[in-house]
Amino acid sequence: MRAAVVMLGVAVGAGTAHADEAAAPAPRPVRWSIGGGGALVVTGEGERPRNRLDGHVEVMPGGRFGRWGVLAAARQIVLDPLADDAMLTLGVVHEAAASRPRLTLALHGDVGLAVADRAPVLGGGVETHLWIVPKLAPVALVLDVTAHLVLDGVDDTRLTIAAATRLAIAM
Repeated sequence: MRAAVVMLGVAVGAGTAHADEAAAPAPRPVRWSIGGGGALVVTGEGERPRNRLDGHVEVMPGGRFGRWGVLAAARQIVLDPLADDAMLTLGVVHEAAASRPRLTLALHGDVGLAVADRAPVLGGGVETHLWIVPKLAPVALVLDVTAHLVLDGVDDTRLTIAAATRLAIAM
């Protein structure tokens, strides 16, 4: 009787292990996005122009990294004179929700440098990719709302809130 119980336990355990392996999700594929467009700076720029340029490169390696990736961006590039001021950032991105192949929502946290002030920048935001015609072309509309703290001494430290709209090639 004891041997039968042990054999039953081994059979059930082996069957459970096999079922868990079959139910494991497939590894996530590599995803990337590169794009550029315009930005509107809402706060933190004083008398400087509020219409700016914006660009990004994003890579989500998939596999064991799952929903995590890296994001490099040139934010709030001044138009006149061109590139007189900008914010260069590098950060991590996490895909919080997706309804692929049409829509993704990601959160990002960045660190970087404000070019004109040579001041460190710390911030983050919410980024949405909306594919226009996902079955025909990998073109997406990227909406990115960000808040960055520019650490420029005691009197000049400011919070910059901006909204960017970019056109991207995204897979």
